[in-house]
Amino acid sequence: MKKYFIFAAVALVALCNVSCSSDEEPIPVTGGTSSVELPQPEAAATAAAFEIPDATPVTSTTGQTLEAVNFTESGKAVLTIGTSATDAKYVTFDSQAKKLAENKIQYDLKDGTKNVGYIIATYAAASAPRRAAGAVTLDIHLNDIELPNENGTTTTVSFSATNSTAAPIPTPTTTTALDNICRTWYIELIDVTLSGDVDCTITQGDGNLLPIAQKAQDNDAQLKLSEFKEFCRSIKGITLDKTGLFSIEYQNYKGQVEYKEKKDGKAEYITCDGKKASEVCSWYWADNQKNSFKLKFRKSDFGNKFLNEDSKIGVDIYGQLTYFSISTKITGNKNYTARVVFQLHY
Repeated sequence: MKKYFIFAAVALVALCNVSCSSDEEPIPVTGGTSSVELPQPEAAATAAAFEIPDATPVTSTTGQTLEAVNFTESGKAVLTIGTSATDAKYVTFDSQAKKLAENKIQYDLKDGTKNVGYIIATYAAASAPRRAAGAVTLDIHLNDIELPNENGTTTTVSFSATNSTAAPIPTPTTTTALDNICRTWYIELIDVTLSGDVDCTITQGDGNLLPIAQKAQDNDAQLKLSEFKEFCRSIKGITLDKTGLFSIEYQNYKGQVEYKEKKDGKAEYITCDGKKASEVCSWYWADNQKNSFKLKFRKSDFGNKFLNEDSKIGVDIYGQLTYFSISTKITGNKNYTARVVFQLHY
């Protein structure tokens, strides 16, 4: 099958599957070594992750199930919400933790200035959240969560459960490499180099992906409409945590956007909805040197056609500057190589 791997890393904003022939090998990305030790994020002390067992589900009045909750080292709350037997969606909020007792922590969730609710985690004994053992009790009070639908609309869901049993998601022993990478990253610069049938360099000074797609089309990349729409958004943040969560939080462009399938083709206008969303998969170190990491998906995580489990992301940390980089071959109507470098800050 053809590989629809257009701008692999640029589409980090919406994690997805890719269709490719089994004999194609991913181009390796080698990150640079760095002995820089970054300060641990403030929320690391209260970071925790929980799975809610299928045997004791937490279900909304409209039938969605809260499957997991992840409070990251950088103060994000990522909720996994099951919408059917084979599908899950993700929503990301800012969270703030406060200790109610030695074995009890309350996490307050916000969407911008809007209070979404709170979750209280009670442990069997006093313990740091990441070191907790055994079952944990959750009191869940979440209201008016906007869950994005495929057609651009949203479904409002709420969850309420008292003394819900949850299982802590374990994490590996803390290392400098984990402390460095497990935080929320924000984009300062995206640099895209295309070579082959499409030959150009595109530099974008923030996380806005739309100008990248438009410039690629000007160079006759021939993105299909469905592919082009994946770039009508901005990356708000890229979060990694110690349980292996890799989350992209983004904001769709709002308004009409000009689209031309071919360089000299007739322009049409599409409307983007301005909705927020998150896409999530897992990550793990690709090598012992911890210079790069790989992605791992479950079936329900696939949202579009740009990343797959062969994606290898190089990591370079130099003082205040950090880079994620990906290189890949693109085959289809156009055949070329893409290398994308994200310059990041935290």
